[in-house]
This record gives sequence, structure tokens and C-alpha cells, in this order.
Amino acid sequence: MAVERRSLTGRIEQLGSPADVTRAKLRIGGAVVISLLVLIGAVLIGIAIFAWLTYPSANEITASLPDKKGLREAIQDDRVAWFNQIKDLLQLLVVSLLVPALTTILGYIFGKEQAEG
Repeated sequence: MAVERRSLTGRIEQLGSPADVTRAKLRIGGAVVISLLVLIGAVLIGIAIFAWLTYPSANEITASLPDKKGLREAIQDDRVAWFNQIKDLLQLLVVSLLVPALTTILGYIFGKEQAEG
């Protein structure tokens, strides 16, 4: 027996009227957008937890210095390096990866809706 496999698009197109097909596609697109927003939120929460756990304290920096000279500069340098690390992580994961995917899908949904409507 041959098993017939139909794609999601094929199943949607069996719905009947073009309005039903459009609504089904928008529902699927909405689910993808919501999933991406949840993923972005989870990544932001994860980065916030990572940032909180890795924030350099003055005690850690003081313990790593052989003498107390330049303590203020060492604390400032470590915190600037920490901030740059968190900023780069946010830029890599959210700005460069997830936001373009979200805007691409939103542009497709609204462009398709406008072209059909």
C-alpha cells in the first residue's frame, strides 16, 4: 500500500474557498510569529540571567590584583569588558539572527495579505 503524503499547503488548499485558505495561512503565519516572539523573549531572559551571573564584583577583582594600586581602573576595565561581551551576545543572537527572521515572516504575511486583499 502506498501512503499518500500531502504537504501542509496541499491540505490548506483543500479547505475550499480562497478566503478560508487565506485565513488558514494567516493562522499558520501568526503561530510562527508568536513562536519567534517567545523564542526572542526566552533568549533575552537567558542573556539577562547570564549577565547577572557573570557580573564582575569588586571583591573578585580585588582578589585577583597583587597590589591595590589601580583598583579603580581594574574594576572599570573588567566591567567595560563584561558589558561589551553581553552587548556582543545580544547583537549576535537577537539583532543579527532572530529579528531579521521575524521581520521577514511578518513582511511575507502582510505582503501576501495585501496582495490578496
